Amino acid sequence: MYQTIITPQKKRNWMVVYTRSNYEKKVSHLLSKQHIHFFCPLIKIKKQWTDRKVTIEQPLFQSYVFVHVDAHEQLQVLQTTGVVNFVNYNNSPAIMAEQEITQIKSALAKHHALQTVNLRTLHIGDHVKLVSDVFGNSKGEVLEIQEKNIVVIIKQLDCALVARIKVPHDQITTYLNE
Repeated sequence: MYQTIITPQKKRNWMVVYTRSNYEKKVSHLLSKQHIHFFCPLIKIKKQWTDRKVTIEQPLFQSYVFVHVDAHEQLQVLQTTGVVNFVNYNNSPAIMAEQEITQIKSALAKHHALQTVNLRTLHIGDHVKLVSDVFGNSKGEVLEIQEKNIVVIIKQLDCALVARIKVPHDQITTYLNE
């Protein structure tokens, strides 16, 4: 007589992997070969070479790749060439909410001029509500506003996501002063 044992579904979390410098694409390729679900946001930038201008794809977050893994796959990720370690936040592995990954994907799809800024170089300011189709009605902390740039904090990565959003500067100022 056989007994059927039902094992609970493995819980997967979005985690952040720190890679060797300039290894984001290589790590993504190796993770893909291992059938590990990953997300490496890429942006297109124009570079001036000595003889021509070229458009290249570059990772939005340098030295970071997001992986959607369970506990068993975490070891497999760590053994991947180019992976240094999982990123920790408050002394535990940084876990990204599905909504944060979706927001990054949405921002990439809607805005072509994205860049990251290290939080250590910015000054903390007012608490605001970001009202846009990309970030929904997210509450955040204003780190910097320059003309039409709005800075959104992603604390787990110790950096900020900067999106160039077409909003008149006077509307931003009016909103912040309310």
